[in-house]
Amino acid sequence: MLVAMAPIHTSRLILRPLVLDDLDDLHKLFANLDVMRYIIGRPRTPKESAAKLNTAIQQHEEFGFGLCAAIWRATGELIGRCGWEPREEGTEGELAWMFAPAWWGRGLGLEVGRALIDSSFRELNLQRVYARADPHNTASIAIMKRLEMVLVAENNKEAEYELRADAPRRRCSSGS
Repeated sequence: MLVAMAPIHTSRLILRPLVLDDLDDLHKLFANLDVMRYIIGRPRTPKESAAKLNTAIQQHEEFGFGLCAAIWRATGELIGRCGWEPREEGTEGELAWMFAPAWWGRGLGLEVGRALIDSSFRELNLQRVYARADPHNTASIAIMKRLEMVLVAENNKEAEYELRADAPRRRCSSGS
């Protein structure tokens, strides 16, 4: 039996596994075209949002980690969705971060990325983490570069950056 993932605390956020009660807040995020522009190119329907939430909950149950609610520590408000999408039988994780537009430009993606990478290799013992983004999503690509992720693939539809457990790197701290 897997141990449930403990919440991750950063200087401003708490990342905790998603729960069914997050559906309304999560759908507000997924229904926002600005948020979804580089992900699927359109808002998600309520049914799609519910399916994504159920998948995230199942991944936590199966692998012990997955996508999380990003909670603003000062207010308890769900302001985004961040974490990992487990891959390769749980030995790899695709990093993901998204925030409501009101929270953009505050360095939260970098703060979350550092915390996720640190947890990936220290607590989860993942062998590889990676992140993908549309090449036009310059904000996400800038975060990947600042996290010292290495570009491993790029075409006109996406760029993929990675870190491997066995590769030398500076230690990421979870603070901003």
